[in-house]
Amino acid sequence: MTQTYTSGDGPETYAKGLTRGMRWRVMASIVGGTAWIIFFLLFVAFVPAGLTLFQSIVVIIASILAIGAILGAMWAAYGMRYADLSTSSH
Repeated sequence: MTQTYTSGDGPETYAKGLTRGMRWRVMASIVGGTAWIIFFLLFVAFVPAGLTLFQSIVVIIASILAIGAILGAMWAAYGMRYADLSTSSH
């Protein structure tokens, strides 16, 4: 299936939509990754005295899952919006 354009929308307009949607997601991914690394370093430097090693590992894993879920949801929405559905042979 080929991408169709309506009333003056050409490939350039479609490409601008792709890059605009990607631009803020890339920036959010960089900021999110940097924020997680800062969190990790601060957490390791100032580990709360009341936490065991296992509890500290759980906090780190939970933070990885949280940032992964946030970034994954952002990128999944982008991927679903611009997915090429031409693989079906109807």
